[in-house]
Amino acid sequence: MNELLDRIERELMQGVRRRVDRRRARRRMALLGAIAIAALALASAASAVTGIGPAAGLFDAEKSIPSSREPEPGGRLALLHADGEGGDSWDLLFYRSEPPRFGAPVRQYCMALRGSTECEHPLTLAARLVRKRMDLRGSGAPSYGLVLGDAERVTVTQEGDAPLDAELSRPFVMKLPALTKVQLSDLNRRQRRMAAGLPRALTVRVFLAAVDVPDVPVGERTPVITVRATFAGGGSVTRHTGGRLARPEPKAVPLEERFGRPRVRLAAVGADGRRWEAVGLRGRVRVIGASATIAPWDYGRGSLFGGTAYRAGFFLRRGLLSELSDQLPGGKRSPGSAAIYGLVRADARSVVFRGRGARPVRARLSPPFATARGRRRSLRLRLFLAVAPVSVARRLEPRVILEGGRVL
Repeated sequence: MNELLDRIERELMQGVRRRVDRRRARRRMALLGAIAIAALALASAASAVTGIGPAAGLFDAEKSIPSSREPEPGGRLALLHADGEGGDSWDLLFYRSEPPRFGAPVRQYCMALRGSTECEHPLTLAARLVRKRMDLRGSGAPSYGLVLGDAERVTVTQEGDAPLDAELSRPFVMKLPALTKVQLSDLNRRQRRMAAGLPRALTVRVFLAAVDVPDVPVGERTPVITVRATFAGGGSVTRHTGGRLARPEPKAVPLEERFGRPRVRLAAVGADGRRWEAVGLRGRVRVIGASATIAPWDYGRGSLFGGTAYRAGFFLRRGLLSELSDQLPGGKRSPGSAAIYGLVRADARSVVFRGRGARPVRARLSPPFATARGRRRSLRLRLFLAVAPVSVARRLEPRVILEGGRVL
């Protein structure tokens, strides 16, 4: 009898403990859920204030970033989101880009907005911002730009409407490089004067306002938009845009007319079996360009860059101008191989790309097809193409060997 009572008592106590444990588990899950919801709410609130967070639509802004201007790791500095009338919305990302694949490792600062990415040398950008205190970029729908870090408020007013408070990022530091000889060579005399005496770092903020500008018939004036930044201590800066006659949309110039038709072609196959093709272009008014994509190449799918009358001095100093393409049809990116292509001076005997932990990749060279002109000397140019694994392509550095054995 006692054994039976003891057994019943043990089973009752075990049942009580199991019930208590289940209640504790439910409480823990509820607590974790509340913490997660609170964290998401804080992150959303932080994104509204700082511009960095899940509510700000980061991936919408990044759709506008070309592969040649991707942010460097940790380079995203400010992200803002603004909703306009009619369900229209805008995402603005300000970031420090990867260094270029050639020459001095200057990391440009870029703004990515729907359909466009603007990049600029940090010294010229900082010099203009110090002088003007506000750098206004967009002048319509939307209005956006940069202000010095002590700005407390930015308002945007369209003619006849009430002022609209712009979204303002938290203050952040924009680092400025030292003025080395190579970096000075990238600036003209006016830009060198602007950059003289700049600090090594500058605190700035980004602003964005979704201004709904009405459609204006051709021949009538667009509304005047006033952008006003108020700074700590009571100072302010005002800029006006708009008020111009609406003109007809310019006739689109086909890319074939702008950059010309292919003059030379190169092809190479990557380790993943993808066949890449690069073309050298020569157009009107001494326009020289290059492009590359999965073969067969065409204007609709190519990763294109070009310039008007490239200066010979550039190729005398650096030897080549290169770009990387990992574009596939449909806007996708190649997971296996990528094309490194561009222009190199015609007296180059070989171009080899090397990097730590990677096999050297020798580029293919075309016959000379274009001329870079300078004040005292002109240089003939070739097209080059190298195919490397995507995992190492951005780490590879070029080694140009000229006729006679000179290395650049």
